[in-house]
Amino acid sequence: MCLRSGGGTLQGLGLGGTVIRFEGSPEAFLKELSQKFTTGSVRVFKAFEEEVEVEREKRTAHFVIERGREEAEKLLSFLLAKMGASLREMRRFDDFSEAEYGLYTRRGGVVIRITFKEL
Repeated sequence: MCLRSGGGTLQGLGLGGTVIRFEGSPEAFLKELSQKFTTGSVRVFKAFEEEVEVEREKRTAHFVIERGREEAEKLLSFLLAKMGASLREMRRFDDFSEAEYGLYTRRGGVVIRITFKEL
């Protein structure tokens, strides 16, 4: 039997107290609890793990900025920093450059890859 305990509230159910998770049968533990607490103060719920698959989403956008490559890099770096993104990698070549940023939100993480080319 595996026992894990954590204090807190099950807000979705409007319950307070201690949450105890069992793997296996909790009968012996429940028998001991029933001797220490009043009738009705201990409640038992059964939960099942739900398998959820989230598809990754990929979006591509193309923009033309009427400035030089270095100015476009600085502008996008500034805007992404304001959003909380951090630069992971920057590669500069003669005719183009590539940047990769990481951004994490409450909904998950995103990787932003940008290629800068001179027109």
